[in-house]
Amino acid sequence: MESFEVAVPLTNVLVFTVPDPDKWSASVADPTIVSFTPGGNQGTYTTNPGLKPLKKGTTIVTLTHNGATIAFTVTVD
Repeated sequence: MESFEVAVPLTNVLVFTVPDPDKWSASVADPTIVSFTPGGNQGTYTTNPGLKPLKKGTTIVTLTHNGATIAFTVTVD
């Protein structure tokens, strides 16, 4: 399985530009490092899912869409 690593500054948000943004979910190994924000209909617009950094550190995130998963390491610096 291929391994992915992403680094994001504490002051940024990581947004995923994906099809069907309301059908993605995530599992965060250490939810004190990043929090997952689901995408979806906000009334007059649709948002993409994303990760909000909460503190510096490293965690594993697993995204799920239609039964497929993508796991990667996120480092907040």
